[in-house]
Amino acid sequence: MFLSATLSGAPLSAERPRQNPLLLPRNPNIIFIVVEGLGYGQLACYGQKLIRTPNLDRMAAEGVRFTDYYGAGPVCPATRYSLMTGLRPRNTTAKDADPWLLRVKDWTVASMLKQAGYSTAIFGMWGLGSQGSEATPQKKGFDEWFGFLDPDHASEAYPSFLWRNDTRLNIPQNAAEKQALYANDFFTQAAVNFIRSNVKTSFFLHLTYTLPDPKRGLLNLTPYSGEQWSQEHKTLAAMVTRLDKDVHAILAQLKELQIDRNTAVFFTSDHAPVARAGIDPEFFHSNGPFRGGVNELFEGNLRLPLIARWPGHIKSGVVSTHPAAAWDLVPTAVEIANMGAPPGMDGRSLIPLLKGESVKDRGPFYWELRTQTNHLQAIRSGPWKAVRSVAHNQLELYDLRNDPQEVSNLAKTQPETVAQLVELMSKASK
Repeated sequence: MFLSATLSGAPLSAERPRQNPLLLPRNPNIIFIVVEGLGYGQLACYGQKLIRTPNLDRMAAEGVRFTDYYGAGPVCPATRYSLMTGLRPRNTTAKDADPWLLRVKDWTVASMLKQAGYSTAIFGMWGLGSQGSEATPQKKGFDEWFGFLDPDHASEAYPSFLWRNDTRLNIPQNAAEKQALYANDFFTQAAVNFIRSNVKTSFFLHLTYTLPDPKRGLLNLTPYSGEQWSQEHKTLAAMVTRLDKDVHAILAQLKELQIDRNTAVFFTSDHAPVARAGIDPEFFHSNGPFRGGVNELFEGNLRLPLIARWPGHIKSGVVSTHPAAAWDLVPTAVEIANMGAPPGMDGRSLIPLLKGESVKDRGPFYWELRTQTNHLQAIRSGPWKAVRSVAHNQLELYDLRNDPQEVSNLAKTQPETVAQLVELMSKASK
């Protein structure tokens, strides 16, 4: 069932098929597509010039593209935690991700949606709890689970086994380090099968690809094999385009089953690209126009792509410049399911922004990262962004409205704004 390594979807035509009226009265379906290490600037609709992403570009043209969307932190587990709970990540260190693992008391988006009668599934990388713990997918609200439990296992692009619920499913084609079947192809096929099986019920699908993180590798470099680039750059570009085709397969299936108008799809990344051997981040301008790298809290390491598509319910071709963050997607899904958000959630529903309604400024947005040698904090309130190194007693202030590249430090000329943001940092860090 899951061993189809070649996927092809029907073309996404401009003509909209007639919807089955028997399917429309139920609660809308919801799909989160979360990819690993895709930078703000790696999609053509976000300014990419070399890598081809026609399907994601079309998804953006048919929906809403966010320019000021943020991950929950500078590393993968933080954002995955927020996308699952609607909460800001708990304080942690760079080398200890345990606080980001789900706790017994943590409700997940799947747990909430099951209360509204949704079928739930997650395919791809989990990374929020180990086998045998109380934080595995099937114990956190998911009816179906297939993929990698931990990030170390997920580094295998051609794995010899994957987890399916509580069962270890061996892949003999990849035994003895053979590279026959690519992991992400399994997840796309599983997603297509799940959608088909639940065409008459409301469903929530959380699809967590390990593409396009370069350490996952890819043997087929189409359509870039002939480019005069390094092997590493051709591989990265091929992975992004492969991902684009996977998204096409999902959207095409929704259209074929005539449920695309009853399905809200969100596409985003879990963190900015991490430097790998042989890859120059400037080659593809992977972080777009922004500065910042790993273990930093500048825009280039926090700002990510977010695209939402829900034909007939949200406006098409909209570019939203309102700030949003990973913890906003859970309350958004809960509102789509016509449920009331539980108290204590840090996020706020994006539905008003998706509908093009005027909203008041959000704020503040807070991030932090503790390492063995430093404690970094960052906060955004309106157009103002402050970045502080506690260990070095340094604070930088930027006006993102006029300086999104964070070049001109205004801390010395804006003491009142600095004082306000420091106070907000103090409150947010407690």
